[in-house]
Amino acid sequence: MRPAVLALGASLIASTAHADIETSWRVAGWSGDRMSRAEEGPVANAEAWIRAGAPSSDGASLRFEAWVAADPVGHDEADADIREASITVTPGPLRLTAGRQVHAWGRSDRINPTDVIGARDLRRLTEDDGDNRLGAAGASAQLDLAGGVASLHWLPEFRANRLPITLPAPEIRDRPGNTEGQFALRYERYGQALDWSISYADLADRTPWLDLGLAAGRPQIILRHPRLRMLGGDLATTLGPYGVRAEAALYHYDRSDLTGLALRRPRFALVLGADRDLPGQLNLNVQTVLRANDTQPAPPGPKAATALRNAAIQYAWRDTVVGATVRLRKPFAAERGSVEATVAAYAGGGTYAQIRLTYALRDGLRASLLAERFAGRSDSLFGRLEDNSLIAVGLRAGF
Repeated sequence: MRPAVLALGASLIASTAHADIETSWRVAGWSGDRMSRAEEGPVANAEAWIRAGAPSSDGASLRFEAWVAADPVGHDEADADIREASITVTPGPLRLTAGRQVHAWGRSDRINPTDVIGARDLRRLTEDDGDNRLGAAGASAQLDLAGGVASLHWLPEFRANRLPITLPAPEIRDRPGNTEGQFALRYERYGQALDWSISYADLADRTPWLDLGLAAGRPQIILRHPRLRMLGGDLATTLGPYGVRAEAALYHYDRSDLTGLALRRPRFALVLGADRDLPGQLNLNVQTVLRANDTQPAPPGPKAATALRNAAIQYAWRDTVVGATVRLRKPFAAERGSVEATVAAYAGGGTYAQIRLTYALRDGLRASLLAERFAGRSDSLFGRLEDNSLIAVGLRAGF
């Protein structure tokens, strides 16, 4: 799949005479990395991004986005990625797209139960959440229908979420079977008083489940990706001075796929949120989170500790998990800058706090400050990430 993506990217570059090209140059210093290591030093990273779109006279259009970085995860290793390299054609009422695309589903604020077809590299040292998204190659068809858009997505390229943890043993990746059969369906209405969508996906779980194995008599972590089916929906509207959002999803895993891996199977997730503008240019955003899980037989022996890790990763440390997030944002200096404070807490899952400050030094040049703090018991979701607490400063020119 990668050669096809590279070939499509080359086609776009060859069309630069008619392309709309944007670049972004970024440098940042971080007090540590996002790999949950107790002993770590500061990290410096520099990145160059490019994105381009090239329409053509025959109704086809090309899209490309890629980055190259000196040290994107703090391992003293350079890396690069093509996030998007796609072509879209419009034969009649259809819009057909082929190539690598970034998928981002869900209308709730940053916590999206329906967002199962896209993947993220959560190790990336990025200040914007969207920058750690990974594109995946496939094909999609969209059709305007009954005032909305119906879409079908074929997703043969599998890319997994990369976790912000250091595992206690060497890891191997267990490639999921039947990736050519991965697909998703969605119907969406937007631009009205009530925006909403309903979606279904049948694919390999992007988030790995940890399994314990042996290689040459030594412990080894196997990253497994069982089959996941998701049925979900979301909506967004305004009620008086409030912006209101809701998003929910039902999950189905075959019990046998998680035997020996899990204490519980994720079954249902719901996010309810509202935001309101307050005096003083303040914006307050509040969300509640509910996740319901089905109990599985406890794995025996040494796999029990691995199952506890999976419980934290999959938000399944209890049969019912509840939590909330609160975000307060205020612009300043004639909206050239903004400060944003976020806190999150889950019952039994610990707490998280973030402060983000950005300021436009001039048009196209932005400085930023980011501070994050994870806390909780050592077996909780945020407690396991406590060593990922950090401070970062950055400078960005371009998008």
